[in-house]
Amino acid sequence: MKRVFKAHPLMILTIIKPFLFILIIPVLRGVVQYLKNGEVTQILGVEMLLFSAIVLFGTARWYFFRLTCQEKYVTVRDGIFFIRKAVIPISGLSSVQSAQNPLDYIFGCVTFRINTEAGSRTKTDYSFKLSRKDANQVSKLLYGEKSGEPVRFSPVKIAILAAATSSAFTGLLVGVPILNSVARLTGRGVNEVLDQINSVSNTFQTHFPPIVNTVTFILLCSFAVSFIYSFLRYLKFRIYLNDDRVEVRSGLLVMLRTSFKKSSINNVKIEQTLLMKFLKRYALKVNVGGYGEAKSESQVLVPCGKYKEIKEMFGDYFPFLKIDGKSLKSRVGAIHLNRYFFWAEVFMGILIALALILGLRFEEFGRLVAFVTFILGFIILYYTYLCYNEYRYCQVSFGNTVYARGKKGLRKCRFFCPKDKVGEIKLYRYPFDPLYKTCNVRIITRSETADNLLVRHVVYEDTKKAIFDCFGINE
Repeated sequence: MKRVFKAHPLMILTIIKPFLFILIIPVLRGVVQYLKNGEVTQILGVEMLLFSAIVLFGTARWYFFRLTCQEKYVTVRDGIFFIRKAVIPISGLSSVQSAQNPLDYIFGCVTFRINTEAGSRTKTDYSFKLSRKDANQVSKLLYGEKSGEPVRFSPVKIAILAAATSSAFTGLLVGVPILNSVARLTGRGVNEVLDQINSVSNTFQTHFPPIVNTVTFILLCSFAVSFIYSFLRYLKFRIYLNDDRVEVRSGLLVMLRTSFKKSSINNVKIEQTLLMKFLKRYALKVNVGGYGEAKSESQVLVPCGKYKEIKEMFGDYFPFLKIDGKSLKSRVGAIHLNRYFFWAEVFMGILIALALILGLRFEEFGRLVAFVTFILGFIILYYTYLCYNEYRYCQVSFGNTVYARGKKGLRKCRFFCPKDKVGEIKLYRYPFDPLYKTCNVRIITRSETADNLLVRHVVYEDTKKAIFDCFGINE
C-alpha cells in the first residue's frame, strides 16, 4: 500500500528559522519602533523585501515537500530548483523520532525525524512537520502499532538524573541565546541585565570579593536553568520494550517519542556521576547508530537505579550484559598506582604554581585567586579519586561480550558491547609500557558516533592473546 503525506504548514517557520534573528527580528523591531514612535529606519524597506523573499522561499519548499510510505520503502522528496529525492529501505532506518513543543501542540502538528546510519554525522537525516494524524499513521507504517507495557520512573529519579547531568555551562548555552534574543528584540542591552545581576550579588556579604559573588550567582542561575531544562525534558519518562524495538517517551513542554530497532543498539553503558556516587545509583544508556539530531547523543533507558536492579531489569533483554570472557586487570603495585596518578599530579602542580604566581603578581585579586584555586582543586581531587578507583577496579574482557570498566571524563563507566558490534580495538604503548609490560586498550563501536572506552595499564601479552582468541586471529 502506497501512502503520500504532505508537510504541515508550520514547517515554513522551521525552514526560515536560520534567518529568524538575522533578518526577521530586525524587521519586527522596526515595525514596533514605527508603531511606538512613528519612525521608519532607512533599511526597513530592504529588510521587508528580503523578509518577503525568505517567506516565499520557505512556502515553496513546504509546498513541494512529499513523504511517501510503501510496504518496504520510504521516499522523501525535498527542494524547489535542486530536488533531492531519497528512497530509504525501512529495514535501513535506525531511529524514528517525533517531538511536539507547545507551538506544535497549538497548531496540531508534530516534528518528525528519521535517521539512518548512513546519513550526516552533524544533523538528523530528515526532519519535517506532519499533522498529528499523519505522524501517527507514519509511525504505525514504519514500526507497527504494538508498544508493550511501559516501564515508568518516579519524578524523584528523574530529578536525580537532571541534577547529575546538568551543568552551569549547559545552562549558559541554553540561557544566553534566549537572553540575547530578548535584549535585541526589546532594545535593552545585555549589559543592563548584567548590571542588575551584579547589583543583586553585591548584597551578599562574604569573605570573597564582589566579582566572586557575581560569578557564583551567574553559575548558580545557569545550573538552575540547566536543571529545569533537563527535568522538563525527562519528566514523564517511560520506556516500552518490544521484541524487536525500543520506544522511549518523555517530556512535559516538549513531548518526545523515539523508536529505534533493538538491532541498532551498538553498546550499553552503565554510568555513575559524582552525585549518583553519593546516592549509590547508576544510569543506563544505549548507543544507537544514526540516532539523534546531532548524531552524538546516547539514549537514556534508566534515569536512576541500583546496579543490581538495572542488571536484573535488562539482563534478559540484553543478553550481552552477561560477561563471559576472562577478566584482565591492571597490574598491582605502588609504581603502577603512581602511573594512574600521573596526570592528576601534573594538573595539581600546574594549579598550585599558577595560584602562587597570580597571587604574588596581583595581590589585589588574592581572594579571587584563592576562590578559583579552591574550585579547580576540588575538581582535580575528584579526578584523582576516579584514577584511584580506576586502578582498583578497571578491567577488560573479550568473549561474546566485550566488556570494559573504567572512567569516561568525570564519570565511572561500565561498557558492554556484543562482539559483532565492535568496530576497532586499539592497543597503545607509550615509552614506559614496554618496561612494565603493559598497554592501554580502547574499545570502539562501529556506529557513527564511535562510542568508546579506554582501559589503562593492563598486561600487554595477556590482552593481545585474549583479543586474538576472541576474534580468531592468527599471529
